[in-house]
Amino acid sequence: MLTEKHALNRNVDFRNTRDAEGLIFPIGDVDPRVPVHEDVIGAITVSGIAVAFPQSIAFLALRVGQKMQFENIERVLHAGGVMAIDAIDAIDESCGRVVSHQAYWIAWSRFYPQTTVWLN
Repeated sequence: MLTEKHALNRNVDFRNTRDAEGLIFPIGDVDPRVPVHEDVIGAITVSGIAVAFPQSIAFLALRVGQKMQFENIERVLHAGGVMAIDAIDAIDESCGRVVSHQAYWIAWSRFYPQTTVWLN
């Protein structure tokens, strides 16, 4: 299997163990605010600020009814996942959606090093 052949003698379960002994590719400085393999849901606010919502925190907060909002970006549970809506323009969850992106923290933080992290 190609992934096993190029796994550099590491477990190919990249979501959970592949980089357990350290990242296999040099990436420069790591932003320590969130674990590198934490899934974050990132978006850019109307004022141009990058914000990341760690997915594990987002699910827990939303399931207990906590409101997740930063400027105009609000997170809501939708279809078994988390969706971003524009809290200023949205009348209900079916309109006012904003573009967001789910990525590992290591990837999002490299593209947006000045990201604000929503922790609660």
